[in-house]
Amino acid sequence: MSGDYVAVLAGARLRDVAFRSCSLDDVSLRLASGTRVDILDCSARGLDLYGAELPGARLLRCDLTGAEVSGARLTGARLGGSTLDGLSGAAGLRDVVISSAQVPVLATALMAALGVTVDDGAEDGADDGADDEPDDEPGDRRRDR
Repeated sequence: MSGDYVAVLAGARLRDVAFRSCSLDDVSLRLASGTRVDILDCSARGLDLYGAELPGARLLRCDLTGAEVSGARLTGARLGGSTLDGLSGAAGLRDVVISSAQVPVLATALMAALGVTVDDGAEDGADDGADDEPDDEPGDRRRDR
């Protein structure tokens, strides 16, 4: 996200609002709040939902690539059919509803949000700085045999 927004609805209070089949690319809904908000079949790449409070919102079949959801409160929101690649702040998706097809992409974003590094060389100890032999310490069973 570049910081240059196409539309700024930051802090907006939305009620009974529907965005359908439109472009919301790089739109800011930062700190917005609302009830009965639908975003359906939209391109919403880079959508900024930082701190937004939109419980029960429906963001269905949208391209949410690169969206910012840090600190969002989207309890019960439905994201079915939406592209979730490259989300920032994925922990902000607590208590949302997704489809099973979205799990792998969201799992990757959640791991990043939690600081978990996925390293396919980890199972063989490659580049982890650990030596293969445990250190001799008091009570080491190898030494006490």
